[in-house]
Amino acid sequence: MPLRVFARRLAVPARGGLVARRALSSSSAVGAADAAAAAAQAEVAAPQASQPEPARRSGGIAIPTPSAAWVPPRAFFTPQHALSPVWAPSGSGSRAPPADASAQRYAEEAHPIFREIYKAFPDPERVWAAYTDLMQRPLDGSSVEESTASAEARMRLLPLHLSLVLRAITPNVHSRRVVARRDKRRRRDEVSAEKYADAMSNADELRAAGESSESGAAGRSSYPQPVPSAPPLVAFRPGGQLTTTQRSSSILVDDTIHQYLTRATTLFEHMRRLSAELTTPLASTSSALPDIEAHPDMADYNHVLDVIAPSGNMMALTRLWREIQEQSTAEEQKRYQPRRSLLGWLFPDAGPTPAPPLLEPNRRTYQAMMLGLSRHLANSLVRSHAAALRAGTRSERKKLGKAERRAARIQAREEWLQSKIKGPPQVRARTAADIDARRAVELLDDMAKRGVTPDVVTLDLAARMLRLAGHMPALKALLRVSYGVDLDALDAQPERPAESKLTVHTLNTILMALGEHESVPKMIAAYETITRPLPRGEQLAEAAEEAPQGSLFAMNWRDLRPRDEAASETQASQADDDDAPLPYSHPDAITPNLTTYKTLIKHACTAPNASQVATPALGDWGRKMEDLARQEGQYLCVAQYVLVEAVESYEDEVRRMAVQLGVGDVELGEEAAHAARLAEVEQTREAKAARRAQAAAAAEAQAAQDALDSPDALQAETAETAPSGEASSQLETEPSSLHDASQAPLAPFDEAPQAEPSPSDETPTSASSETVAESWLDEDAAGEASAPVALPYFDAPHHAPSPELFESLASLTGRAEQQRARWWVVRLQKRALLALYAEHAVVQRALQRWDERRFRDAERTRVTQLNKALSKALKHVERRIDELHRDVDERTAHAEQARFVRNQQRKRRTQRAQELKREEQRAAALLAAEAAEKKRLRELAREASPLPPQPEAEAAPVALAQ
Repeated sequence: MPLRVFARRLAVPARGGLVARRALSSSSAVGAADAAAAAAQAEVAAPQASQPEPARRSGGIAIPTPSAAWVPPRAFFTPQHALSPVWAPSGSGSRAPPADASAQRYAEEAHPIFREIYKAFPDPERVWAAYTDLMQRPLDGSSVEESTASAEARMRLLPLHLSLVLRAITPNVHSRRVVARRDKRRRRDEVSAEKYADAMSNADELRAAGESSESGAAGRSSYPQPVPSAPPLVAFRPGGQLTTTQRSSSILVDDTIHQYLTRATTLFEHMRRLSAELTTPLASTSSALPDIEAHPDMADYNHVLDVIAPSGNMMALTRLWREIQEQSTAEEQKRYQPRRSLLGWLFPDAGPTPAPPLLEPNRRTYQAMMLGLSRHLANSLVRSHAAALRAGTRSERKKLGKAERRAARIQAREEWLQSKIKGPPQVRARTAADIDARRAVELLDDMAKRGVTPDVVTLDLAARMLRLAGHMPALKALLRVSYGVDLDALDAQPERPAESKLTVHTLNTILMALGEHESVPKMIAAYETITRPLPRGEQLAEAAEEAPQGSLFAMNWRDLRPRDEAASETQASQADDDDAPLPYSHPDAITPNLTTYKTLIKHACTAPNASQVATPALGDWGRKMEDLARQEGQYLCVAQYVLVEAVESYEDEVRRMAVQLGVGDVELGEEAAHAARLAEVEQTREAKAARRAQAAAAAEAQAAQDALDSPDALQAETAETAPSGEASSQLETEPSSLHDASQAPLAPFDEAPQAEPSPSDETPTSASSETVAESWLDEDAAGEASAPVALPYFDAPHHAPSPELFESLASLTGRAEQQRARWWVVRLQKRALLALYAEHAVVQRALQRWDERRFRDAERTRVTQLNKALSKALKHVERRIDELHRDVDERTAHAEQARFVRNQQRKRRTQRAQELKREEQRAAALLAAEAAEKKRLRELAREASPLPPQPEAEAAPVALAQ
């Protein structure tokens, strides 16, 4: 079959191909083939004396010299928009293909594979179906036209086309991950909404029961069920150990990844075969076309690695890495067995098939391999801790249905059998972490041998795997060599310049490692040193001057304070400039994010679970003492400091965004929070006074009504002289008016009428911001047609406090520490809410400021983009406000429930103590009465007996003598 393919391609050359194909379609198969072969031989042999020797492609196919009736060799099966000079024969006489009806017809009748791979958004299944249809179609079909078309299409395939097919059949795994992540977020929101509704309903019942207990009606009969408290926070859940946010979604696409790997392997084999056939040298070739790139190259392998790495499929990664290693060394190239290609049977002058080109892994290759190792470790931890992720307690198992309970039992039995064979889940998790960490170290060593500098992502993933495995010496060595950070000597000058710059993600990894395997002081020291490093480099060189006479130091210490004051004055004078550097800024300083603060607070207030963490660096006794110190709240001041810093950083971001958007200044900070607290206290006081006044008015009205309705008052009124008409009418209307006044409800607290503030009472910030906004609006309306508007660029705050910051404080064991933490946590939450409201007001003012209806059409598009960004920021801050409000409400409900339970317990203890005291008094009275009775009986016995009482020792001989 292949011989017939190449024979037909040679028998029907490019020139005159139209006539030959028409002959094939109008006559029989054998006759058409003979006629086409005779015509081709005549065409080739006739002009040999006058024309130069035709150029041969490196595959052994003769390409005649172009003529007036020239047809591009690949125009029949290539779309017209995809035609390029690559397909034209080399030489000075080549020109663009003619745009006639025949060329258009050839482009329309091309094979679907050529049309699919050049689409902007190809469908993977359609591309693969077209490719398999082309490769599996029999060459000896029912008609000569079908077999010739298949042969022509296969001969027009190049390795570049197969590379395009490889990229076109890439599955859309990202969309599946997005859908899985969206479903997971929706389920989490539903669960949180249900918990919030239950907490609020229990809080309402609790408040009603508290009011009834205070009034004495039903306080002793029953009290409401306690609010279900949140589950205790485990510091290092199996899910929290994963290195990426896409934890379970990658497992859902394993079937797609396996299918893609199978297809990619088939394409790689076809690429090697086709590249070998097209690059076979011929001894009789005098001139040839430009060299064709050999495939698969490193870009193809990198593309497949990028698709497979997020799934964490270790078998596929190992297989691809082994192929790359086999083709990346000279020894493997020497062992490559040369073989003769299929064209060697047609052209005896063809030499042996050359070996594939050398593949040199680059930074992209190592990054994909490191990502695959990281995802493999994440999936291993999920599988190892599957029992911990499901309902593990008896109370939670009772909530499951019958089918779910049966599935849980089956899964538990399978895990028990696996634990008997492979060991407990904790051992399997540690083994997986250790193996992947060793593989990561081997990848780093291979990069060093090849001279490839790792990028930041590769180093960060390697650091995460070393942290999960608990290899602190290897992690410290990696940080010291790659980033110049020595965790044992944080302020030491690095021996050599750092290869990469430290990122906030690596900082979070360092803090997690130190929090899990070291102590809290070391973690805080690393955080302070990395985020606020000491001056280095040029500043140290400037300080390294010769010591002046009469001094032991090279630095003049008296100049430090004037220099700092000058820097502060410079910063104060450039307050309006956003690009003005801070007086103590550093180019290598890292701005922490919300995950950084969460990590610090979590490790300062919780102890790691020994069964879910690798072997710690501290000893047994040191680990126990450190865990005890965390649980007892000895590092509570550290958590408070981190929370304050998180809120302050968010306030700084809100101020910066307000300046960038040009909406004026905002009042934030401790003073604004204190003013808000005073206003809240004043409102609470006014509400209590209003309720007290309402209760007093109701009591007075009820007393007056009772006094008027009493029989004594009625008899006294009838005995007296009857009053006049006016007086009687007044007496008749007075009780009703009092009753109406008593029944008139007061306005609720939220709707209580407040006095209008005077101009002097208004805050200068709000007045100035509104005035500035109105002035800007007038200026824009006046100069709308004159100068173009410069749109601002703003950074949306990404440090907005969330309820997750305060979760770790619930795991403190001491009651005093919990009460103390609850006191200032509520204060910080209200301060964070004030900052969120300020950001909300800033965004609303910006939307009013940049209204797209007030701009020209040329600027409306940019303003619309700005409005979209502002609307997105507004939705984000509204969601944050709702989450924080929910957390505050839940904490308030839990506090009320705890207060109610403590009051009930205190009452029970008081009653029990009083009962015990009464029983002791009663017992003491009975003992005293019994002692008095005994004493009286002894006195009576002494008076009745004639002899004085003798001791027992003397009475015994007397009895014996008698």
